Amino acid sequence: MSEFASTDRLIPRPVSPITEDDHDIFRTLVNGSDEFTLQPLGSSSDVTSLSLRACPYSVEERDVETLPGNPTRHVKGLRNLILDWNLELFALISSTVSLSSLIILLAYQDNEPLSTWTVPLSLNTVVSILSVIIKTPLAFTVGTCIGQGKWAWFSKRQGPLSAFVAIEEAGRGPLGSLTLMWKLGFRHWVCFGAGITLALLAIDPFLQGLVQYVGEMSQTGEIGASMMRSRGLDVGEWYRKIQSTRRLDGQAVHFDCYGHMQPDIGLSLATKIGFVNASILRPVHPPRLSCRTGNCTWPAFSTLGICSSCQDISYTVEKDFQPYGSCGSIHGHEMTNYSIRSSYGQGISPPALLRASGYLNESSKCVEGDDPKIYSRVIFQPNDTHSFRDWDTLLASFAILQAQEEYWSNKIKWNDTKVYATECALRYCIQVYQPTMINGNLDEGRISVSFEREPSSWQPKETNSSIRAAIEKTFGNLFAWSNETECWMMIPRNDLRLRLLDYDDLLPPDSDIQLIFNITHKSITSMMRSLDFQAMESINRGLLNSRNITATFENVARLMSYQMRDTNGSPVQGKTEQWVIYIKVRWELISGPVLLLLAATLFSARVVMESRGIELETSKSEPLELLLYGFDAKSRDCLRANRKAGKSIEGNIIQLEEAVEGPELRLKEGPK
Repeated sequence: MSEFASTDRLIPRPVSPITEDDHDIFRTLVNGSDEFTLQPLGSSSDVTSLSLRACPYSVEERDVETLPGNPTRHVKGLRNLILDWNLELFALISSTVSLSSLIILLAYQDNEPLSTWTVPLSLNTVVSILSVIIKTPLAFTVGTCIGQGKWAWFSKRQGPLSAFVAIEEAGRGPLGSLTLMWKLGFRHWVCFGAGITLALLAIDPFLQGLVQYVGEMSQTGEIGASMMRSRGLDVGEWYRKIQSTRRLDGQAVHFDCYGHMQPDIGLSLATKIGFVNASILRPVHPPRLSCRTGNCTWPAFSTLGICSSCQDISYTVEKDFQPYGSCGSIHGHEMTNYSIRSSYGQGISPPALLRASGYLNESSKCVEGDDPKIYSRVIFQPNDTHSFRDWDTLLASFAILQAQEEYWSNKIKWNDTKVYATECALRYCIQVYQPTMINGNLDEGRISVSFEREPSSWQPKETNSSIRAAIEKTFGNLFAWSNETECWMMIPRNDLRLRLLDYDDLLPPDSDIQLIFNITHKSITSMMRSLDFQAMESINRGLLNSRNITATFENVARLMSYQMRDTNGSPVQGKTEQWVIYIKVRWELISGPVLLLLAATLFSARVVMESRGIELETSKSEPLELLLYGFDAKSRDCLRANRKAGKSIEGNIIQLEEAVEGPELRLKEGPK
């Protein structure tokens, strides 16, 4: 006969009452023969043969012995309950206290710097110790309850011997629990305890993964960081020499004529460095930056600065010819000239871009010495620009002409060359930054904002509003040199004021924001003086070496902004930070140990309640109990004889019954 035809053969059969489900489970166990023979020890097979059905106790035999139908009932009472289960109760309390202590400890240390942990043992070591205290008592409690469960099970119903063995082994460790779950197919509550035993193997990874160490920048609370901002601009030198009057639209307009105008040296130098020194495309730090630890933060702050923009205006380039021109050693030859369409300030007809038609670069030079490959012109009135007519805070606009590289490398002739035009402008603007420095590397954190010129600012003084439009159209921001008076002639104006717009939704609440910035008339005119035609020679040389004109103007604007911040010198205080290791707790992982503790408690309560309900003695998995209340003599002899005869005994049906000297296992019938 096969040892098992189905895992269902492990399911015990109830004595009474027998439900329909018990009938189904029992029928799955019945696959073998109805009987088998038994030979006593020392007998040959042909001397004595006993039917297996004669080995188990019959009803008549039980009546002769006048035995009760169930094992001896245990005395109920809380005292007896505590005495019987004192170790298990203590184990559950130990696990509960340890888990609670772990949760309290982690809650106290969560998000705290690692430096606050001053215990000689590391936090991970303490977690490991507590995990052992949590897991070991739980494993002990579940194991003893599984052992008690087998006695309760077989006192209520009959079942195969293999089920008794499987449950006994499940109470000893994970391998037996896995075997029990596989054989029973998860169809009995005792598998719940076996599953808890297996799950306890995974409690260590859960608990070890609870603690993480995360490095973050943390403020030290000290004011050890600062940088400069510009709250306004008042630079340059001038003095008024005379007043002049001119008529415009039939009305007299008064001019101030300044005989001396000196730009701010720092701003003038920053401008030239930005154009000429192409290596300074990204300054490392703003001026007068201080950060003691190399890790600092600043609040968002607003500052006055210079912004730039460049646009391609090649569509405005016009090409014209002069039939009999001269260029260098070439005389009486057709010349090709490239210029920008329409009036641009005083107009651009760059002589450097006038060359002989039909010649390569090496033969068509019109100037001696260095041959400029680029030419630019500066203006100060927005109305004279192509791309920046709406810039009412314009500082200066530059029109730049440059021929394609193939001409300079002698690959194409001058009259076939394509000339490009670019318009770049600088204007006053409001800038907002939220800088951070990490390990000495500064991120200025510029925030894009909107601003406007206050309508009442930068207006001519004591002038009828009816002629202001004519003044703006004719003069704009322009100042001009008067040969008659030998001075710079300008219309007296109010200072320029800029206002920050719609910043509330963009900036954090701790921002240090100034809304209005003032730029004096003297500052504007002296800065324009540093960019006028006398400065264009050095600017042209700087642009000649530029590989990216847009980047060059961005660099100029950045250096001028830095110089404005350094000149005004209004500090913005920041906070120093340092790299701190924090303790982070992954609270989702604590759910595993908590669920296991609850499951072990429920399983233990289930076993205790069942044993108390049938008043069964507490035997658990004690070896002494198994020796005292094992098989009776007759059942033991039958099982030994069949095993000696090579018969399978695991399918024999057994039950725990009451005898004269206490409960004992009895063989009810052979395998089905």
